[in-house]
Amino acid sequence: MCYVISIAENLNRLKKLEYLNVSLNNLEAIENLEGCESLKKLDLTCNFIALENVEKSVKALRANVHLRQLFLVGNPCMLEWGRCRMFVVSVLTQLVSLDGVEITYEERVEAVGESTSLERELREEILKRTKEKTNKNDNDSDNNNKEDKTWSAEKRYALFLKERSDKNANEQEHEMERKIHGKKTFEREKKPPREGFDALPENTDALLQVNEGKYDFIFENDDLEDEIVLRVQIPKHYDTSLVDVDYHSDIIRVLIKGELLLLRLPEKVNEEQCNAARSKTTGELKISMTKSSLTNYKKSKKKMMIAKTAGGVNDNNNNEDSDTDDDFMEDGETFSVPPPLFN
Repeated sequence: MCYVISIAENLNRLKKLEYLNVSLNNLEAIENLEGCESLKKLDLTCNFIALENVEKSVKALRANVHLRQLFLVGNPCMLEWGRCRMFVVSVLTQLVSLDGVEITYEERVEAVGESTSLERELREEILKRTKEKTNKNDNDSDNNNKEDKTWSAEKRYALFLKERSDKNANEQEHEMERKIHGKKTFEREKKPPREGFDALPENTDALLQVNEGKYDFIFENDDLEDEIVLRVQIPKHYDTSLVDVDYHSDIIRVLIKGELLLLRLPEKVNEEQCNAARSKTTGELKISMTKSSLTNYKKSKKKMMIAKTAGGVNDNNNNEDSDTDDDFMEDGETFSVPPPLFN
C-alpha cells in the first residue's frame, strides 16, 4: 500500500527492528536509519532515489552492519545507470543479496576492486544526467503545450490525494446507503387502527395472546366470589368511547383505541355474566367475570369450609388503595358488554 512517505524519520529508537518495508513511497534518499542496529532487511522498491542521492544514501547504510538484504528495484538510480548494482555491492560489503539476487563472491571481489573507478563513473554520470535535464527543461519551456509524462514523486502524491478523495466519497456514499437501508429494514410498517373485532374461528384453541398496545394488565382470582377479575391499565386521558370489550368462555378481547388486547382466561367463565367499569381517577379498566357453573360446583365445598372456619369474611381486610366495585360504580363509567357474536 502506498503511504506517500517522503522522509524516513523517528526510527532511531527502533534498536531491535530487523525488517523495514517502505516500498511504493516518495523517498528520494536513504537517511535516519543509523539507529536501527538490528536491521537485516530493507525494502525500498519503487521509490524515487535518484542517481544524485545514491552515493550518500548507500554510504549511510554502512552503519547497519547486520544488513543482509536490500531492495532498490524500481528506483531511478537503478534505471539510469547500469553499473549502480556494482557500486552498491562495492560500498555495502555486508550485503548477501541485492534486489533478491544473491551476491556471488566473484561479483563482490570485482566490485570492491573497482570501487574507486565506480565512484568516478558515478560522478560523471550525474554530470551527464544534469546536463540532459537542463536541456530538457529548456526545450519544455519553448514548447509549453508538450505534456511531461515522466513519473515523479509529485505526480504520485497527486494521485494519492485523488484516490483518497474518491475513497472518502465512496465511503460516505456507502454509509448513507447503509443508513437508509438500515432505516428501511428496522422501520416497521404501521398498521392502521382496528375499527372493530375480527370474526373468531370456531376453534379458539389455536389463538395466540396479543397485546398490541403493550398495556399493563393483571388477573385476580376471587374464589370466594367465584369471579375472575381482569384489570387493565389504560391512560387516564383516553376517552371511554375508545374502549370496547368482547368476551367468551375461554378468551377475552379488549379493543383500546384500535389496539387489540387478546388474553386467554385461566378458567372458563359464564358468558352471560360480565361487568366492566372504568375508574375516572386512574383510568383503569376492571372486568369482572363469573366463573362457569362447573367451576362453581368444584369450588363450593372449599367456599363453605372457609366460611365455617372464618365465621364470615371481614370486609375491612381489603386493600384500601385498590378500587372496589362500589368505587367503580360511583366514580367510574360502567357499561354492559353485549352478548358474544359467536357461541
